[in-house]
Amino acid sequence: MLAVYWPLLLIATHWPRVDLPLQSRTLHLDKLVHFSAYLVLAALVALSLPGRPLAATRRVWTTMLALLALVSAAALLDEWTQPWTGREFEWFDWLADTAGAACGLLLAAARTGKGEGASGGRGGRR
Repeated sequence: MLAVYWPLLLIATHWPRVDLPLQSRTLHLDKLVHFSAYLVLAALVALSLPGRPLAATRRVWTTMLALLALVSAAALLDEWTQPWTGREFEWFDWLADTAGAACGLLLAAARTGKGEGASGGRGGRR
């Protein structure tokens, strides 16, 4: 899923800008789109890691911070290269991306920690 989503996200964020007639600058729907897109991306990145690095361990916060730094850096690179295709670099887009990524990682960690039996894997003994 990640192998499909990430390239599609890069294509979408580098497609020449299309102004929609219903788009309102006061609602900042653009930031919600950025937040949502990177929430999904970060969750997919976290859930695609081998093993269970976001399971309840002492290293969960270190892993989450490293993943947040990775996805946030990817978002910054994404914003930085957008002017090459006629779009604009916006710091607030990057902040929305990073906030979405943080929430995506928290959701992935919550999902990873649920339903694990004593064996530490899915479908443990009951």
